[in-house]
Amino acid sequence: MIRKLALTAMAALYIFNCHAQDEVPDGKMFNYYVGVQANQLLKEIINLNSSSAAIENPYLIIASAYSPKCGWGINTGFGFSYQDISDQLAPSDHESKINNSFYRVGIGRKVMISKKFEVGYGFDYTGNYQYDQTFSNSVTNLGNSQDSTISTSVSKTTTTGYGLQVTLGFHITEKIIISTEATYYYTKSAVKTNVILTDYFTDFFNPSNDATTLSSSNSSTIVKNYTFTLPVALFLVIKF
Repeated sequence: MIRKLALTAMAALYIFNCHAQDEVPDGKMFNYYVGVQANQLLKEIINLNSSSAAIENPYLIIASAYSPKCGWGINTGFGFSYQDISDQLAPSDHESKINNSFYRVGIGRKVMISKKFEVGYGFDYTGNYQYDQTFSNSVTNLGNSQDSTISTSVSKTTTTGYGLQVTLGFHITEKIIISTEATYYYTKSAVKTNVILTDYFTDFFNPSNDATTLSSSNSSTIVKNYTFTLPVALFLVIKF
């Protein structure tokens, strides 16, 4: 929370400083940028190599506002993924449902280094929340009896961090840009896991021996990472 407040304060100071300068000729207060990750689309258009490196950038949508007076502004990014994984051949009937959401917010500056190329740099606060729910069950026939086990596992991962971002944009036109970015983030993740096992024992000839056993376990771990993301993701950006 302290980092968020500090980041917001820094952004406000920079933007205030920009507006304190002389007016630009057209009187425009901000240049706005909205982009989407578009590797697959661009691959079809310009025939990119299909064996290119894996895309590790989780931000599917980026948006920013920069002052045309001094180039400083605020940038954001958002991403979401959902996976439903079922192993239908496994005897335990394993299934996992994973939700992932990503966000970042930061301050930065954009500078035109030629008529077509635009460079940006900045500092980001980043976060990620993952919810992973896994189910499995197994049944063992023992002749006169049967043993069934149901397992439910819930894992919640909350990640926060901060770091540097560098971008490079190519202006196809004044309003349409293809951009990429490299980031170096420090992140800290809190991982909390709860596992519940329910065992059912059924005696077909002597029901008095039937039994149900419930057990649970919990774990909590902290993971710290320094991650460098290569400029592999391509964004199709509209400037207005």
